Amino acid sequence: MNKKVLIMLVFIAAFAFILPQAGAISWKNNLDDALKAAKSQGKPVMIDIYTDWCGWCKKLDSDTYSDPKVNAASEKFICVKVNAEKEPAIASKYGVSGYPTIIFLDSNGSVLQKNPGFLPPAPFLENMNKILSTMPKPTAKIDDKPPVEAGGFAVIDDRAGKKGKDGKLLPAKTVGQEFVYNGYIESGKGGLTAQINYKGVTYFVKKGDNFAQFQVLSVDKEKAVLSSDKGEITLEYKKPYDKIGFMNEISNAITQPAETRSAVDRVEIEESFPAFAAGKMRGTILAATFAIILIFYIYYALCLQLIAGKTKTMNGWMAWVPVLNIFLVLNIAWVKYRLLIVPVITFFALILIAPFAAAFNPIAGLVFAAAIFLNSVYFILLMAYVWYKVAVARGRSRALAVVLSVLMFISPLNIVALGYLAFSK
Repeated sequence: MNKKVLIMLVFIAAFAFILPQAGAISWKNNLDDALKAAKSQGKPVMIDIYTDWCGWCKKLDSDTYSDPKVNAASEKFICVKVNAEKEPAIASKYGVSGYPTIIFLDSNGSVLQKNPGFLPPAPFLENMNKILSTMPKPTAKIDDKPPVEAGGFAVIDDRAGKKGKDGKLLPAKTVGQEFVYNGYIESGKGGLTAQINYKGVTYFVKKGDNFAQFQVLSVDKEKAVLSSDKGEITLEYKKPYDKIGFMNEISNAITQPAETRSAVDRVEIEESFPAFAAGKMRGTILAATFAIILIFYIYYALCLQLIAGKTKTMNGWMAWVPVLNIFLVLNIAWVKYRLLIVPVITFFALILIAPFAAAFNPIAGLVFAAAIFLNSVYFILLMAYVWYKVAVARGRSRALAVVLSVLMFISPLNIVALGYLAFSK
């Protein structure tokens, strides 16, 4: 009876592994309808050109489109699926020669980007993010409420950077809280669009446009210059860190306020608590996580080197080198390398072959998924056996060695067990 239950659990897990998950993306099946909707709603279009026999198309459905972040970002698009065999004219129009091919269009139907082949969720989301960042938004009306992304920029007048009669730099003078300059949007051939919040109303304007009592004289990636009956006003981005180059990019990525992030980035952090979304707490958490990982790695390497020394195992220095430290553990346990290397190669081979097998034959896919599951179970049993042998090599009884090998899989008791093997006599 227990054997039957085990077999059933294995096949249930394998089936769940290969079963495509239902995505929450709202797909249209007619490109013309999608283009009309994009035009009326001012949204970009995402076209998935696929075929029924394409294995990578199915993997895109099951792995990428089922991702919650991709689903959330898709709400910013008009999404349409096109079967290339049923609508070859569309595939020919966009020069599609392989499947799947994802094509992004602007709201007017012009091609923004074409991505052939499968992409996992993270890079696919990054592409969606890039498309959204290039899309200009419609001009806000006077009675519209300010959007959630308002804020994050300082407003200064044209004295900034200029010197007075005494030769000293004039301080930047705040224009007032009625202005908040939020940034710019690149819109392809249309140039840059400035996003300006004035007295609670957000405007999306370009050079030469008029809004309220102002005319836009210029827009670039540093500032927007406005003209009014009181003279010129410069709205300039205020950089929060005095760093340059690569380090500046890292700082901004960690600490940039949620208000100045792109639409897709906000999808990822809107559900977080405010301090984390604001950036500073996020940076602290990342730094603390890195420090904890580093401390644990040093502790692990030190313990492993001490265990190697006490078991008379050569090349204890391998404890400090990633990957090599795994072979040092095998040396301490007197376990042959092939017991690890062969299953590792087999595991990656199964991972690569399984999607193709599932696409052409569901039963074959099920068999491969079961094999991957059993391979994973083997790894767990192998590592338990390895740590059992390490404990025996340290002179511990078989019963205590079994307990220690189990504790190595329980955090944070594994830290205690590793320390016991390293520091005890």
